[in-house]
Amino acid sequence: MVMSAKSEQVAGFIRTAGLGEENAQTVWGDLSRDIQKDLADFYDELQKFPELSKIISDHNDVETLKKAQINHWSLLFQDELTEEYRRRAVNIGNTHTRIGVNSTWYMSAYAWLLIRFVPVLTEKYRMRPKKLNQALKTLIYRAFYDMILSNSAYEDGVIAEKANEVEHEGDLHNLKNLANTVSDVNEVALDLAYLSGNSREVSVNSQTISAAASELVASVEEIFRNSEGAAADASETDHTVSAGRNAVSKVSESIANIAEAVDETAQSVDQLSKASEQIGQVLTVIEDIAAQTNLLALNATIEAARAGEAGKGFAVVASEVKGLATQTSRSTEDIARRVSSLRTGMNAILSTMEQSKNAVVAGQDAIQDAASTIDQIAEQVGNVSVKMSDIAGILQQQKDSSVEISQSIDRVADTASENEERLVRMAGKLHSSNQRFSESAKYWFKTDSHRATCEMAKIDHVMFKKRVVDILLGTETLDGAGLPDHISCNLGRWYESIKDSEVRDLPAFAKLAAPHRRLHDAARETLDAHARGDKEASMAGLNVLNEASSEVLSVLDELSDMLFGELAHIDRRTYRRKVARGELKTRVGDAEKKLELRNMSSGGAGVTGLTKDDVGKQVQLDDEGEITGTAVWSDGISGGVKFDKPIAEDILKRYLEG
Repeated sequence: MVMSAKSEQVAGFIRTAGLGEENAQTVWGDLSRDIQKDLADFYDELQKFPELSKIISDHNDVETLKKAQINHWSLLFQDELTEEYRRRAVNIGNTHTRIGVNSTWYMSAYAWLLIRFVPVLTEKYRMRPKKLNQALKTLIYRAFYDMILSNSAYEDGVIAEKANEVEHEGDLHNLKNLANTVSDVNEVALDLAYLSGNSREVSVNSQTISAAASELVASVEEIFRNSEGAAADASETDHTVSAGRNAVSKVSESIANIAEAVDETAQSVDQLSKASEQIGQVLTVIEDIAAQTNLLALNATIEAARAGEAGKGFAVVASEVKGLATQTSRSTEDIARRVSSLRTGMNAILSTMEQSKNAVVAGQDAIQDAASTIDQIAEQVGNVSVKMSDIAGILQQQKDSSVEISQSIDRVADTASENEERLVRMAGKLHSSNQRFSESAKYWFKTDSHRATCEMAKIDHVMFKKRVVDILLGTETLDGAGLPDHISCNLGRWYESIKDSEVRDLPAFAKLAAPHRRLHDAARETLDAHARGDKEASMAGLNVLNEASSEVLSVLDELSDMLFGELAHIDRRTYRRKVARGELKTRVGDAEKKLELRNMSSGGAGVTGLTKDDVGKQVQLDDEGEITGTAVWSDGISGGVKFDKPIAEDILKRYLEG
């Protein structure tokens, strides 16, 4: 292994100052006598600084570090610098990058040790200035050579670490954007469930309405036929009423004639009554004459009796006259009785005639009222006849409209069925998109990142809700009992696994538990209602689920903002790449080449062994072809490879040390 071109140039520049002949092993022999004490003091001083003390205690004990330093310095002060030394120098730089020791402390450590080493050599060679000069030159050159080589590796590591951090941040932001996209895209899933349910209901209702419309058409046809018959009956009734009106008119005329005849009869009876009165008067005169005659006969009889024989003839005449008078009186009485009876009868006739007259008048009024009523009926029947004809026409139009409505409803039912099929296809495409989203999320997901886990929890949560919707749509089969609860789901497991107090103490973290539990309860109730066929309850449960889901996503967004903001340092603790292990037999371009893996992330790797000519070439780092990328930079020996696609965590772990 050789130094990078840049480091070799710097080392060559230092030698031009007049390095002379080195006596490195001799110098090391002089320094090594007090090295234990110097390193003990060195680490004692370092541990007085809290950040350095923590780094030392976290990664190794001081005795191990002192042994490693002594071994390294002994290799540094060999007369010929070996590949083993150079590898160690590069690893030291990589280690400092990994554990977070910045270059300021790194340079300060060299200065501290040089301050300790120089007096040792000065004391040793105080009487031999030339030896002292050469020893100091060797010390300075070897110390700076080591510092340059390690710092070069450190700088490469920092650059790679920064690139890793940028890449890591990019992956996290990509994952965050993807989570938001998944959330936004899947918001339509709930609408799809509602639309599907509504389309199914429209289809069923349309079929019901279509059947009802068909029955309506049949009913309208029946009403149309009945209305045509009613119109015909109304027309016939109109003719009958007209005939009745004519008959009533004739009856009215006949009653008028009767009234006239009754009047005339009444007048005749009245005249007869007057004649009977005259007869009565005559009878009265006759009665008076008869009475006078009877009185005269009585007187004649008396006178005849006085006359004796001479008066017998006169007496006979008087007797005859008396008899005639008596007979006349009886006849007059009889006639008077008859006339009286006649008058009584005529009075009765007059009374009856008066009643008849009144009855005829009443009959005339009744006939007049009947005629008026019949006229009204005739008018109404005429109107009814016209309206029935209009109704018959309207019903014909209604029949045509009902047929058209029935056909339209059939088309609506067909459209609703097609829409439901389209919605199912849309749900299927959304499911396919979600699968692709999930695959993309795996590449950007970092298991040791709270931010990545939070965003992944969003995606898992959305997928959980989408799964419930798929079950309602009929594209997946599962009941409420088959769903994970709020603890065993991915979000629940992450929530329970958080141990970092900075995260657990966040208000948003505490707010997450209640809506998350409510969401899972609503999901179970929704699917149980769906299994019972209770659409109303399942839709109500879906509304509760959606409200809880919105609250969960809102809290996760709040958590995400905190983790991407003021708590981003929690994740940045995990950015530093672990040292990769061993050498790899790789393919660079068309040629096989051995590269040493220095560090690695899901998006790229730092390697030793790439030349500047390799930049831009395709690199395959494994035999299976799972890790491929492009060489993007090289300083002549070390370089970087950007992977074609992020590698999965399980693959990454195989290439990293503990």
